[in-house]
Amino acid sequence: MKSAGRDNRRWRTDAAGRDPGLGTMLAASLVLHLLIGLVFGGYLVPHRSAPPPPAYMVDLVNLPVARPQAGRPDGRVKKKKTAKKVVKKVAAKPKPKPRPKPKPVVKRVVKKVAPKAPVARTKLAKPKPKAVPKQDYRQVESAIDKLRRAKEREALKQQLAA
Repeated sequence: MKSAGRDNRRWRTDAAGRDPGLGTMLAASLVLHLLIGLVFGGYLVPHRSAPPPPAYMVDLVNLPVARPQAGRPDGRVKKKKTAKKVVKKVAAKPKPKPRPKPKPVVKRVVKKVAPKAPVARTKLAKPKPKAVPKQDYRQVESAIDKLRRAKEREALKQQLAA
């Protein structure tokens, strides 16, 4: 019969109680995870990049051109034709006219005004508002009742007359 300890070599641990295959499995797992990350991240597999969008130039100072599709917004640089130099005869300068003499300035004499005597200011008394006598509520009510009774009498007189 075989001993049970020999069949179980695979599960053997060292004296400290660690599994000797644990380090290799961790290293293999780390390498595998890095490789998967690099593949899905696009670092190992070449990918096609989109062309960059066209850049537009916007001139905020000058007005827009008539035909923007025609080319450069400032137009083509045209070569200037060199014109023949024409020698012009310079006419003699006429003699300057003599300036008229300025008129003499007449100084005005300012007379000092005698100070006026200070006027004593009197404070004007503010007019006091007149007190409006307030009517008693009962008096107003009795006046309204008198008017109402007078209207009722007139209405009865008109009914009796009719």
